[in-house]
Amino acid sequence: MSALLSYMAEKGRLLADSYQANCLAIARDIAALLLDSGSQPFIVCLNKVEDRGGNRFHYPLIPKKYGGRITWTKHYVCCCGSVAYDPMLREPVPIEQYCRQAFGEDFPMERFVTEEAMRQYLGRC
Repeated sequence: MSALLSYMAEKGRLLADSYQANCLAIARDIAALLLDSGSQPFIVCLNKVEDRGGNRFHYPLIPKKYGGRITWTKHYVCCCGSVAYDPMLREPVPIEQYCRQAFGEDFPMERFVTEEAMRQYLGRC
């Protein structure tokens, strides 16, 4: 678990002022560290889409940390059990609090990679 905490701290420093990184790659790295510690992580995708007269509207995901300087239409985060791990936040948080803490509002969180698929993808049985 110390490797995970070190990774989170280092990424947190790199993401302190701006998010110049691939959130899916970070989620995979965190999942690999959790798998190495015997946990069963999964990756969720935050994405809110609405049909507006035949056009798809993607709601903006605006991380509170960056004061509106950054906007996404999707964001990926690694979860394990009932905890979300995103170095954009200071520490892991309960999944049900993640969206509010990171974005200030709730967004749908859909499983993007299941626990089983994660083990197979990373070659760990």
